[in-house]
Amino acid sequence: MRTLILALIPVLLVACSEDTVATTVSAGSSSSGGDPSGDPSTSPSTVTTPTTDPGSSIGSDTATDSGPATDSGQVTDSGQVTDSLTTTSPGTSSTSLDPSSSSSGEPGSSSGDTTGGVVGCGMDGPEIDATLVHVGDPPGCGTLEFVGTNTGDNQGPIYALDGCPCGANCLKPDPWTFTLDVPNEWLPGKLSACPRIVVERQMSKAGCELVGVSIWDTQNPGAPARFHAGSLLGPIAAAQGELKLEQIVAEECDCDNCCNTPTRLDLKFTALGESLTLAEGTQGSVANNEFGYDVKSFQSHLSGICDDSPAIDWAMRRFVGP
Repeated sequence: MRTLILALIPVLLVACSEDTVATTVSAGSSSSGGDPSGDPSTSPSTVTTPTTDPGSSIGSDTATDSGPATDSGQVTDSGQVTDSLTTTSPGTSSTSLDPSSSSSGEPGSSSGDTTGGVVGCGMDGPEIDATLVHVGDPPGCGTLEFVGTNTGDNQGPIYALDGCPCGANCLKPDPWTFTLDVPNEWLPGKLSACPRIVVERQMSKAGCELVGVSIWDTQNPGAPARFHAGSLLGPIAAAQGELKLEQIVAEECDCDNCCNTPTRLDLKFTALGESLTLAEGTQGSVANNEFGYDVKSFQSHLSGICDDSPAIDWAMRRFVGP
């Protein structure tokens, strides 16, 4: 009997060992022992890898492992560990920025480009102005004439004058001030010792505006004026015997709610027996055998705006003769 029991002990031990292995496999959701059949294709340790580029995918990655969970993922009854992952390409943010939709636009460009320009025809230029004031009297509006003595030795634009006739002995000073507002290169320079100056101004919506100014030398009565300048329509009445000015339409433009047609003008100057036509912003000269003038058209256009004054400004400076 003892011999039979001892003979059965190895058999019983083998049977118990087989039951233990089977139990372990059936509960293999947390074991790393593998399939008892030994087939690697059915091993629970197989990991499923996403087919998309990990640097650009946005979604969830699912991993299957028969071992214990070692991360914060959720372990399912089948042994699957599911992690929710959101990844972006290295060096980029989660918000896609299309360069073509950037507020800065193309390099070197601006999204708010504007085109400059002027209203109507023509281009604004310097406005000529001149005042002749008898000290103590308010500046006059109309035609004001000075004949007297140049007491200063300056080149302008402000000239000190005395109403005492040239060559006369006056006991009391009679001061005048002549101010000429033109670009410096077009100032007449030093006046003669005995000038005659005529300034014409007229009332308009903008106030008392210059029509024109002319300067002569009374010591040379037969010579043309040393200087002419005009604004508005000009020339002044005192200069019309030696200077004519004609306005020629060069261009017309459209203008909404304008009273008149915006117009760019050419100016035709006739002096010294010659004629010269200048476009706005240009200069030229006229001359005869004795005298000559440099002529500049600073601006010559009509805006067409209701009650706006003509934008016509020019100057003539004599460059030869006594």
